[in-house]
Amino acid sequence: MSRTLILFALCLLQLQLLSQTGTLTGTVKDADTGEGLSGATVFIIGTYNGGFTDEQGRFSLKGLKPGDYSVRFSFIGYAEKVYNGITISAGETRQLEVELSPAITTLGEVEIVGQRTLIDLESGQSEVNISDEEISEMSVKNVQEIVAMQLGVNETPDGIQIRGGRVYETDYLVEGINAQDPLAGTGFGVDVNASAVKNVQLITGGSGAEYGSGTSGVILTRIKEGGKKLELRGSYRRDNLGFNQNQGVSWNTDEASLSISGPVPGFKGKLTFFASGSMFLTDEYYRVQARQLH
Repeated sequence: MSRTLILFALCLLQLQLLSQTGTLTGTVKDADTGEGLSGATVFIIGTYNGGFTDEQGRFSLKGLKPGDYSVRFSFIGYAEKVYNGITISAGETRQLEVELSPAITTLGEVEIVGQRTLIDLESGQSEVNISDEEISEMSVKNVQEIVAMQLGVNETPDGIQIRGGRVYETDYLVEGINAQDPLAGTGFGVDVNASAVKNVQLITGGSGAEYGSGTSGVILTRIKEGGKKLELRGSYRRDNLGFNQNQGVSWNTDEASLSISGPVPGFKGKLTFFASGSMFLTDEYYRVQARQLH
């Protein structure tokens, strides 16, 4: 009798646990033909829960705790697809129909459905992204000054120090190309004007192998591209008002930057352009120039 009661209690406990979890089911299909993809991978990001589709492309993931999840779908020869904000409720089954596109037209791309998550659960790196809107509100002239304003970064005459590391332990990439000083291995070998920057990504730890040998950190700079409307930006700064050129801390320094972008006339927005330039004039420490020598 006692054994029967124990088995009955275990069954009730199992039913109660199942009622507190949810299920995610659905089908993974080819976006062009509509046929189910057999053997496609279904994985819930940030967990160990996942599986494969059957011969008809169907899948079922059971025992999911209530909450919001990001689900990734992948198949050989097709572009990956990530669904964010998939809500799983207790005791309910969530249905999800997925279409994957051939990778011929979307090589190396990952399609995101829903709002992009603030925290990447699959990445162990610490990073900060500074957009061009944020840069336009800063009083900066180049990438060095943008990065120097971030936490954990210190700017020295030799270059940028990240988290107390040496200046040559930081990698500088502009559109994926190494921009480090080729002689000393420190500082910026390419000076990018702030008005020409689309965004700056600062990785202060846990960077991937694709970024090279930046053991201290990585600074990624992306350049702006032309848009559908004409835009003109510029700035001008100097350290004197004209009548005090050789007084006080004035080094007779003038700094100017100008960028212009927009569509090329006659191409109906299919062809755009972007150009940027900067000027830096200074007497440095000497101030007064020798006029008697030619």
